[in-house]
Amino acid sequence: MQPTIPPILLGPGSQADEADLATPIGTPMSALMQTYAPPVSIDSPGGVAEQEALRCLDGLRALLERPVPQRLVLDFSSSGARALVAQALGRGEVEVACAHRPEFSVRETRLTGVWWVVDARGERLEVAPIPACVSRIAAAMAAERLREVDDWGAALGARAVCAELSAAHDGWCPGDVPWVINLSLSPRGPADPLMLEQVLGRGPVAILSRGYGSCRIESTRLRHCWWVGHFNPEGRAVLETLELAEVPSAALATAEDIAEAAPRLYEIIAALR
Repeated sequence: MQPTIPPILLGPGSQADEADLATPIGTPMSALMQTYAPPVSIDSPGGVAEQEALRCLDGLRALLERPVPQRLVLDFSSSGARALVAQALGRGEVEVACAHRPEFSVRETRLTGVWWVVDARGERLEVAPIPACVSRIAAAMAAERLREVDDWGAALGARAVCAELSAAHDGWCPGDVPWVINLSLSPRGPADPLMLEQVLGRGPVAILSRGYGSCRIESTRLRHCWWVGHFNPEGRAVLETLELAEVPSAALATAEDIAEAAPRLYEIIAALR
């Protein structure tokens, strides 16, 4: 059982303005999710772009029949085929950006657990709870330990959280059950938020998960440690946590979700044909 964590991050003045809560963290992401519409062929039935798009989707269908993770490199010979596949797969609820790598983007398709990945190596589709590159980039640009603080001053709540986090981090390894510190249970002092921000900082990876309300996740400067904020549909924070995990569970596709992707893809391919 995890020990009780001293809560510190709610109280007067502890929340951002509504306008700030409505603004996605990190690199700007797309404003709206698309809803499903049957794909429309770009050329005549049986044309080159349509046939190439169908071959790509058939390749993805084969991947969905195998254990995860799987990947399919995308190397389209025509922009029409790429556009048709992109339209067929659409956008899902989760998007990832990296502040220091403008060429990098990860977005879930409307098939939960199927991700469209763009990086310096090109484009690919990945079938996984989330592409491994997300945790790898966040970890590569983070430290193994919290930085030392000489004078905590009045930030006693932040000091308690960092002590708890440091102890948990020393015993945590990738693959372990995530360790969650709830920051939303009781008031905090005015010095705590700034000190916690100074000690943990913001890492390069930002994840936005949209559903009923939204979840915004940012890596910290401590390896495998993430800021996680859950917001209601009005943009108000309802839960804020720190999480030790390769990637927080709020961003992950479940095995059940991935299993449902195959029959949905069959429907998409049938509509395209």
